[in-house]
Amino acid sequence: MALLPANVFQPPTPSLTLLIPPASRLQWVLRFFLLQFTFLSFPLIIILVPLSILLPAKYAPLSLHPHNLPPHRSFLGACSRGWLVYCLGGLIWAITGTGAAPDHQVDVARKMTGWALALVKFIARVTGSKGNGGALKVTEEIIQPFPRRLCIGIMDLDELDRKPIVGFKLDCTRPETKEIPRAKKAILWLSGGGYITGYPLVDPPIFSLARTLPLGEYTIFAPSVRRALSYDRGFPVPLLDALAGYAHLRESYEAEDIVVMGNSAGSGLSWSLIAYLAILKEGRRGDLGIPGEVVMISVSYRISVLGSADNQPWLSLPPVPTCKYPDLIDEPQLFNAARCYLARFPIVPNRPNPFTSDWYLWKESIRLRTTGSLRWLKSLLLLRPKRSATTQKIEQKVLGPRTLTKPPKTHIGWLDESTLTQLSSHHPLLSPSTDLSLPFVQHTLEILARSGITLFLYVGTAEWFYQPAINFSKEAEAAGVEVIIAEDLGGYHVEGCVMPPDFGGPAARLQARLVEFLCRST
Repeated sequence: MALLPANVFQPPTPSLTLLIPPASRLQWVLRFFLLQFTFLSFPLIIILVPLSILLPAKYAPLSLHPHNLPPHRSFLGACSRGWLVYCLGGLIWAITGTGAAPDHQVDVARKMTGWALALVKFIARVTGSKGNGGALKVTEEIIQPFPRRLCIGIMDLDELDRKPIVGFKLDCTRPETKEIPRAKKAILWLSGGGYITGYPLVDPPIFSLARTLPLGEYTIFAPSVRRALSYDRGFPVPLLDALAGYAHLRESYEAEDIVVMGNSAGSGLSWSLIAYLAILKEGRRGDLGIPGEVVMISVSYRISVLGSADNQPWLSLPPVPTCKYPDLIDEPQLFNAARCYLARFPIVPNRPNPFTSDWYLWKESIRLRTTGSLRWLKSLLLLRPKRSATTQKIEQKVLGPRTLTKPPKTHIGWLDESTLTQLSSHHPLLSPSTDLSLPFVQHTLEILARSGITLFLYVGTAEWFYQPAINFSKEAEAAGVEVIIAEDLGGYHVEGCVMPPDFGGPAARLQARLVEFLCRST
């Protein structure tokens, strides 16, 4: 085991972030400090990564995933991977890990989309990539709210904010006429960002995918799903928006001609969407059908924070690591995102409002940080000690297990408000990895199998969520669902969605596998 914890380069500030509401402008002041700290740590990272490759694993200063070390990679390649995860991971955490980004505005989404589009076009010109010969074009469409008649249980709460949203449609024009051909199929793209940040079309690989797929085969449609930046936009509002985008496409396409695709939190939302559609189909409440294919890229599953004990929400308070190896995401950003997303059904008992200063969690986090700091000093000379029983008790006290007093009698019953209130982040509508043996998960998979859906999972072996993804794929296959799983050796979380595929690496591998999957029947 490495001498230093994976998050040693993160300053002990998450306790302070709990004093600042996630959507507050003061978060930007804290972000500036975290960025400075991250930049100052770069020289030490540059030195420690090569040492970690040369020394035996138990004496290495930093943790690196075995698939990113020799003999899987050259020494220089291993150094590059180590620098990537610690430097880029630190930057991502500093920017997104301390709270929510500013409120999602359509005009900001337009600018972000324009920048991403310009970047992909510039790189294509420089590299000489011809693609399908068409020119990328983005148009906007108004999406009406998801029909109230199709809302069941928590989806039918009177307090939910139901209003039209904007959707961004991405197509390629014909080279000779500059017209947009009528696509045979549609891709519903749900962007990631932990439910509190991110924009509909900002991932360069999505633009590259549009200009790589055959002309007239697919159109890509990205609804501007509202982010959980306030109580009234927490779950299930993002699911309502995703369903509204799907219903919008159903006006022009059959269900089997729609591909639901997402990355990270967008993949988690994809599961929620198809699970809800399965409930509608079983309850004979609508004719929306179930999409023909679902693509989950680095899907964010629920993870256990007590090792073999699978009774905790998504994450723990910092600085307790939940994974032996570092990833491009970390616990502070997961914790804030989870609390904001589940504001109506809080993951922290008796703390229903995550958008205000939280003194209780601040005090508990200070205790954890103090204990953790002492352990860090010991770890400089000794092997990193195991987590103390005291830390586990604090986790149990703050987060607590969630159980049902009485399991729902019907599949639709899982959507009752009382069930969500009791289970919170443990509810299988949010993540099938909560408990694969739950009747809700098993029944949903059986419905999906009967519908003929195909599930494509793309996951890196160095991700936090790698093992839950593998477990879920096996369970889906056992239920009769057609599953195709693509593993990226040594890949980190959403790494394939960060850079344009023209640069090669994970993004190019992801695009190649997506094109192969989407065009297998054409």
